[in-house]
Amino acid sequence: MVRERIEAFRGDLRAIAVEDRRTATLPAEWYAVLAVARSMKPMLG
Repeated sequence: MVRERIEAFRGDLRAIAVEDRRTATLPAEWYAVLAVARSMKPMLG
């Protein structure tokens, strides 16, 4: 489910970037960073 949501979010961001490039009056570059973390059980030594 997380993977599906991330892909949908990535698609939304791409569509927004395309629209922004089309309508922007100033040149700009976009960078995005998306991180997902899952909790892990402590390792017993």
